[in-house]
Amino acid sequence: MTLPNPIPALVIDDDPVLAQGLAELLGPSFAVTKASSAEEALALMQKHRYIVAMVDVLLPGPEMAGLELLKVIKLTWPETEVIMVTGVDEEDLSLACMQFGAYEYVLKPFKPTRLRATAHRAAEKWELKRLVREMTGARDKGKKPVRRHSPGKAIPFKQEVREFERELILAALQQSNWKQVRAAKVLGLHLNSLRLKIRSLGIPGKRDINRAKR
Repeated sequence: MTLPNPIPALVIDDDPVLAQGLAELLGPSFAVTKASSAEEALALMQKHRYIVAMVDVLLPGPEMAGLELLKVIKLTWPETEVIMVTGVDEEDLSLACMQFGAYEYVLKPFKPTRLRATAHRAAEKWELKRLVREMTGARDKGKKPVRRHSPGKAIPFKQEVREFERELILAALQQSNWKQVRAAKVLGLHLNSLRLKIRSLGIPGKRDINRAKR
């Protein structure tokens, strides 16, 4: 399974002109639904799955503003990646958004190419998390209650963690078409840190995997 085409996205902004502008900037790769309030957005999310949501940080509302909406989305639909959009450059506000689980904090005015790239990276992260859940689910379902190197010797916990980290990075590389810069952004790692992990974990390159399949 790969990302849906187009990718379902929800844009929440009380200004219909700005909401339409965001929808058009995202382009044909996204199927955009627009909501003018937090309440309308939550009603839509109860009925449909959205991979990416764009929320106006200063969204007004009688009961729920932008930051509160972010909290509810990440608590109720943690798999949805939320991009917070605002024209106010306040460090405390941006830190609060990231603390409550936002994927990115984008300032207006922004370049269309940057906005699309951010949305695509958020969708790639969603797909990566889905792949990891799928891999770990299959592994847990198929493995024996106790894995052993030899009779009477269980696999150390550190090795289990190492194997999981290796699977996670390999999935990110495959999802990113083996582009390390993109994979590092999806994983939230510095590029040099990713390269060190690739070497230390013995992760093969694309050519090595293709050669092994022959």
